[in-house]
Amino acid sequence: MFDVRGNDGGSDIFGINLLNAIWGDDFTKRLPGRNANAIDYRASQGNLALWKQRRPEWAKELGEDHDLVRFADNRIAGIEQALKRGDTFYHIPVVSVSKENAIRPGEVTPKIYLLSDGACKSACLGFADRVLSIPNAELIGAETNADTQYIENRAAHLPSEKAYLWFSMKVWRDRLRGTNQPRNGTVNTGILKPWKIGF
Repeated sequence: MFDVRGNDGGSDIFGINLLNAIWGDDFTKRLPGRNANAIDYRASQGNLALWKQRRPEWAKELGEDHDLVRFADNRIAGIEQALKRGDTFYHIPVVSVSKENAIRPGEVTPKIYLLSDGACKSACLGFADRVLSIPNAELIGAETNADTQYIENRAAHLPSEKAYLWFSMKVWRDRLRGTNQPRNGTVNTGILKPWKIGF
């Protein structure tokens, strides 16, 4: 059983590493729960500055070889290259799991449960998508929270210094689970036609 009570997100990397530790990387890559066409980061100096701020903090806390630090390095390099090219986005294609390659019933024999108290959102919700795409996995407890396909927010202090503006740095393109759609045990994370959105 995976207990996500009180988990309101953070980074997908920790959930992926947990699944990899249990079943292996090849298994985790065959879970269609996070199927999408692409991720686009807005290529801006402000977004780049935030990644450059996070990177040394994470390296100090977790070590230079941690997956989260390498993740930050990839985002910094990608946004810098997009800015040099004059691109609006740092575009990251996502290879979706096909129906033929998805985990099949019988490959996982224990019954899998995901226990939620309704707090689960953001990276926790991405973890829930993956777990609940395992055949016969079941959500118990309360339905999860929800998010939009615009995600990974940051704040900017307005010039007046009277308020902050919160906005998203990235968007999932055609993510399988739709905007403001919680996991409540009825959302199918199989191979479906994804939602269409703009940005």
